[in-house]
Amino acid sequence: MTPSALSIPWADTMADSALSGLPLQARLRRVVVDAILSGRLPAGTLLPSSRDLATVLSVSRNTVTLAYQHLVDEGFLESRPR
Repeated sequence: MTPSALSIPWADTMADSALSGLPLQARLRRVVVDAILSGRLPAGTLLPSSRDLATVLSVSRNTVTLAYQHLVDEGFLESRPR
C-alpha cells in the first residue's frame, strides 16, 4: 500500500509562527520539504491533490499548484499522470 499524506495536519503546520513571515507558496514549499527531510513524507507518499489541499488550507488552488510545480522543478516531488 502506498503511504498517504493525509495524516499530516496541513492547516496547523502552515499556521506555524516560524513561517508566518513567508508568502503562502514559500510556506507550503517549506512545510513539504521539511516533511520529506524529516521522514514524515517518505518516498512514494501520495500528496493531496492541489484542489483538496487548497480547500484544507483555504488558499487558492493556484497557490498549491505553483508550490507543487516548484517542488517538482527542485526534485523534491515527482509528478505522475492520473
